[in-house]
Amino acid sequence: MAGIKACRVIAFTAALGLSLAGASAETPEQIQALDREWAQACVQADIAKLEQILADDLTYTHSSGQTQTKAEFIATLREGKTRYRSINFQESSVRIYGDSAVSNSEVRVNLTIDGKEVSVHPRFLHIWVKHNGRWQLVAHQGTKID
Repeated sequence: MAGIKACRVIAFTAALGLSLAGASAETPEQIQALDREWAQACVQADIAKLEQILADDLTYTHSSGQTQTKAEFIATLREGKTRYRSINFQESSVRIYGDSAVSNSEVRVNLTIDGKEVSVHPRFLHIWVKHNGRWQLVAHQGTKID
């Protein structure tokens, strides 16, 4: 009887280990690549790509403190009110929690806002969530470093 119970515990533990390993199959490098895809789509004002990358319930908070929805953020790019000239990652770290990931990056951003050229040095916090097998950005938080 004790032998059967021990076998069940071992089988359960092994199954749990396999399911957890499968849940976090993505690597930090893959999430960093998603951050770079997002940056490239912003610089290129690739609205179709941003529609895929950004979750419908996105909260996008700029380093200025302004918060936008997905529709508002995309509209500023589409209308040319904001134009990202470059987004260069200087360092990045990623933590993965199953179908969620937290990315923290130091970046240099050059952009044009309402015709005025601006350069900022922020840290970005990105929250990525896997929806229906596809990673999407659900939250962006920019904080000025200097």
